Amino acid sequence: MKPDPVPQAGAIAIREVDGRPEVLLVRSSNGLHRIFPKGHIDPGETAEEAALRELEEEAGVSGRVVGPAGQLGYERRGRRYDVAYFLIAGDGSGPGEAGRDPEWMALERAIETLSFEEMRGLLRGLAPRIGAALGTGAPPR
Repeated sequence: MKPDPVPQAGAIAIREVDGRPEVLLVRSSNGLHRIFPKGHIDPGETAEEAALRELEEEAGVSGRVVGPAGQLGYERRGRRYDVAYFLIAGDGSGPGEAGRDPEWMALERAIETLSFEEMRGLLRGLAPRIGAALGTGAPPR
């Protein structure tokens, strides 16, 4: 019998700079990939709380949850992980976790930079919501 999937939460952090949306990416824990901050959900913690905590721990960024952003799953070392992502308006920054190299980048560049097609597709689908959440209207072309 296969073990139950491991629930995780992730943050798609956004901000506005000069009227244009930016998205935050970090390096994966092994340093090989550019991804959204994500990780386990602690006992008694909601997925939203976990997404905010992971964003703070990995990237040193605080923020507020705008809403759900979608779910993705992956397998690693024979285990299934299900990640609930949340769109988060970033409103502060600190040091973050060593080796994670958090970087804010233009929406289009973030889509190109993400290491996994599933994440790129998720971000593409969120583009109209990102502009609306930041009050910038439509995303840049």
